[in-house]
Amino acid sequence: AFKVAMIKEIEDQWDNGNFWLIKHSEVPSNKNILLGVWALRRKRDVLTQVVKKHKAHWNLDGSKQQHGIDFDQTYSPTANWPSIWLLLTLTLLNGWHTKQLDFIQAFPQAKISHQPYVELPKGIQIDGIDPQDWVFEVLNNVYGGKDAGRQWYLHLKDMLELIGFKHSAYNECTFFRGRVMYTLYTDDTILAGPTEEELDDCILDMQHAGLILTVEGKLANFLGVNITRHDDGSFELTQPRLIDSVITEAFCTDQELPTPKVVPMASSKLWSRHPESDDFQGPYQVRQIVGKLNFLANSTRADIAYATHQIARFVSCPKVEHGKAIE
Repeated sequence: AFKVAMIKEIEDQWDNGNFWLIKHSEVPSNKNILLGVWALRRKRDVLTQVVKKHKAHWNLDGSKQQHGIDFDQTYSPTANWPSIWLLLTLTLLNGWHTKQLDFIQAFPQAKISHQPYVELPKGIQIDGIDPQDWVFEVLNNVYGGKDAGRQWYLHLKDMLELIGFKHSAYNECTFFRGRVMYTLYTDDTILAGPTEEELDDCILDMQHAGLILTVEGKLANFLGVNITRHDDGSFELTQPRLIDSVITEAFCTDQELPTPKVVPMASSKLWSRHPESDDFQGPYQVRQIVGKLNFLANSTRADIAYATHQIARFVSCPKVEHGKAIE
């Protein structure tokens, strides 16, 4: 399945004119020839974990890029959870409709800031071409570049403004057109508005502007969060997979789980460094567990925010007491 996805990735990028072949000897002397790497992943349903799609992205190895030669600026904004909550709240209060969009080959839809040259992708054989003698001259933005996210954001912002969206003065990833609200997190995006017709008009205008996208239907899975809309119009946000992974990493399969508590810890409790205690020697990486807990606290489990903040202060040198607090 991944082999098919890899071939489709190269064919799509070739058909879209994202690169062409030139001889190795024709590369300018002041240009580096960068490596290309594959990023393969299975896209699963958040609740059932059934594999919905095998995805393959051919990426630039940005680790070899040099500032001023291969890129200039790298900053690219992404939506924060308060802006997503605001969209959901307005949808709930006003009885709005939602649609989730997925951009096909999002980053290559944008122009590139500095033209790179990249070795041919491994695992793909091009008839009559010796990989040692040829390279790709990349013409459009490509995944993996240090400024790839920024170039895509600037391109999408320009296209949205071209079709009448106005940029929020308070959030760089929120746009408005009439009564329609649009929020984006890189290439994961949500449209919300009073009627299906208004949303469809926006989508049609986006396509006419040159944006290549598919409509995923009503809002369901966003940034790893399962969003369920009940019959009464309310939303329920859950992250069962992430919570299960935290429990699996923190506890052995034969270990008895602690008794769940409604309140994770008393708000009057302040943890100290415990410099005299033994270092934590648990079966998991404290930084990794705390990072997942922090994402949960910021997205769907605000009730653990204080406890997570307290533990996060000591991830550089966790002691036994901190390990027990995590559990």
